[in-house]
Amino acid sequence: MKSINVILTILFFSFSGVAQNSVKPKTKVFLLGVFHFDNPGMDFSKTKDTDILSEKSQHEIQDIVDIIARTNPEKVFLEGTPSYQPKMDSLYSVFLNGGLKNDKDESTQIGFRLMKQLSLKKSFCVDVSMPFSADSLINTWKMSKQDAYFDEFMSDIKSFEKRVNSEIESGMSIKQRLHNVNTQRSRNHDLATYTFTGAMKAGKKGNFIGADVASEWYVRNIRIYSNILRELDGNEKSIFVMFGSSHQSILYHLFALHPNEFELIDVPKLLK
Repeated sequence: MKSINVILTILFFSFSGVAQNSVKPKTKVFLLGVFHFDNPGMDFSKTKDTDILSEKSQHEIQDIVDIIARTNPEKVFLEGTPSYQPKMDSLYSVFLNGGLKNDKDESTQIGFRLMKQLSLKKSFCVDVSMPFSADSLINTWKMSKQDAYFDEFMSDIKSFEKRVNSEIESGMSIKQRLHNVNTQRSRNHDLATYTFTGAMKAGKKGNFIGADVASEWYVRNIRIYSNILRELDGNEKSIFVMFGSSHQSILYHLFALHPNEFELIDVPKLLK
């Protein structure tokens, strides 16, 4: 009987050791929310442009790239749809050959610069193009005489514009501005814009246009997350994901739901 117990004990510890050794290390995720360096003016909010090509800005951007590089990401994910991948690859080739010196886009300024510094061969375009019914929501407010909700929405937009323009006018560094938009408070505020009471109560009973708009935003970002996962083989030690700051609240949440697979890097701490 003793010999059986000894054998079982040995087997137990042997299997335990195998199980422990088979656990894969977590993939560190550097999720950076950014404002658009080359402002296309397509967002609801209209903010002033930042002089990205100035000597001061270029030094600040290089500092940010150096911080990201220290986490040694093996793959870089950028805000372009998969159909844009050939174009992105072509642009990166131009960049490596000394071109795009006046290109303000954050994919060039941060993404390409980081990739070159780490000798990475390519990025991964993982964005998703989807219809967005924000105009229908605004029309519903107007047709339903819910002007107070529309005014509240516009007031929030104007408040955002005022804050960002104040940061630009004050000469606040790009690093500090990126720190600010990557805090948990900022993530919560961004998502609240899509789910505030006025949107959820738009129209008459049975009208779910507000909920539908929020759902569209969730679906787009869940699909982006799905695209990212499709490009991972599970052996990456670290990855870098860069999207417009309004995307990061949902993306952050999705990565955080899987702590056995992913470890989110404390970006605001690194950008202090």
